[in-house]
Amino acid sequence: MYPDQVERMILVDIGGDSTGSPSGDPMSNRPEVYNSTEEIETWLRQFDRFARISREAMDIVVKTGFQQLVNEQWVSSLANPLAPRERPVTPPVYDVLNRIQCPTRLIHCLRSDLMGPEIAAKTRDAIPNCELVQLDSGHLPHLERPDEFIRVVKEFLGE
Repeated sequence: MYPDQVERMILVDIGGDSTGSPSGDPMSNRPEVYNSTEEIETWLRQFDRFARISREAMDIVVKTGFQQLVNEQWVSSLANPLAPRERPVTPPVYDVLNRIQCPTRLIHCLRSDLMGPEIAAKTRDAIPNCELVQLDSGHLPHLERPDEFIRVVKEFLGE
């Protein structure tokens, strides 16, 4: 919509549509409160995108996504009323992707349960001047394989 404001774009494991997550959505039906950070981790690790991340990466997720209450319980930083119980199914957007004018790098995470290879290829083909890069990680490559993710981003940005 604003090509004069975007010089380059990186899409991380998101395409023109989604396969959906077979392991579920960690935002749906989550507990109102957690009694410990261990409970948070147990809840999150049942979902594919959190299953393989390191202890250090999980600490980042907890630190940035949860807060401790005065009664020492933990809650998500995203208030429950803001988190839809069932996310709406968005229609495919392939027909608008051809409007993207800037160089684009699409990072397809090979172990992700959200974007399969067919969607990655179809998305790449729909965006002019789009390069597809594959990483051997799940949906959160910045947490699962940070060094490789940083290398791929810096390479594209020319830093």
